[in-house]
Amino acid sequence: MSRDAPSIALVGAGAMGGALVRGWIEAVRKGGALTLSIVDPNFDPKLERELDSVGAVINPPNPGPVDIVVLAVKPQIFPSVVESVKLFVGEDTRVMSVMAGIPMETLSRKLGAQRVIRCVPNTPARIGRGVTAYVTSPACTDEDRQLVEQLLLPLGTVEPIAAERLMDVVTAVSGSGPAYVFLLAESARRAGRARRPRPRHRHAHRQPNRGRSWRAHARNRRAAWYAAQTSHIAGRHHRSRARRPGRRGRPRPLAAPRRQRSRSAFASSSARLTLLTSRHNLA
Repeated sequence: MSRDAPSIALVGAGAMGGALVRGWIEAVRKGGALTLSIVDPNFDPKLERELDSVGAVINPPNPGPVDIVVLAVKPQIFPSVVESVKLFVGEDTRVMSVMAGIPMETLSRKLGAQRVIRCVPNTPARIGRGVTAYVTSPACTDEDRQLVEQLLLPLGTVEPIAAERLMDVVTAVSGSGPAYVFLLAESARRAGRARRPRPRHRHAHRQPNRGRSWRAHARNRRAAWYAAQTSHIAGRHHRSRARRPGRRGRPRPLAAPRRQRSRSAFASSSARLTLLTSRHNLA
């Protein structure tokens, strides 16, 4: 096998498998020589188009031995796909598993492979920001380890561990560690809510929108009222019975038009001025 142009069979293109294969697609587009065979009953249409663009074989009808088989299915599904995976396994085939809870001894016994690699990625690996620990069987060589690290790079940082018994430690720290970040964020959110009065906190983002909608509603009602007052069709009787909306949406008695109020004020002022003038002349 040439490490520069390996043939790969990926079984399972879900969350982790999809993240891996997208990284491999980018490697092929940049000039990498990979031969990809993907086995999955349900493909994302977009991923399927990307695989077609790099010449990948989807659900090959006549599978044969490849350089490395990558198992990215759920552990409970593994017993049902063992027979189909065996078709990809040859004498020199490497078997790399990202399944949790299935030891290398079981993989070697079920698939008849001696060069087995077990990997434990964590959730951020789906976006290429994870940490993936791996361990290899005694039959693996340094070349195999270098190939595994290259294939796992799309998931983020890759770290080898000394023994398979440390996988439980890796799962506790790497797999469960990101949950503490979310726990801290939720605790900070709850603390923020507890420190502020609830009504203010609840209405801080709602009240501006309510104010805008109330202003628009009031503006529309005032426009309709003015149209009714100035309409020649409405008539004098209709104007006298009209109601103008109040500040809180309740109708209030119709006030005199502004022009009429101005004329009344002017008439009152003129009457006072005339009275004062006549008194002065009489004096």
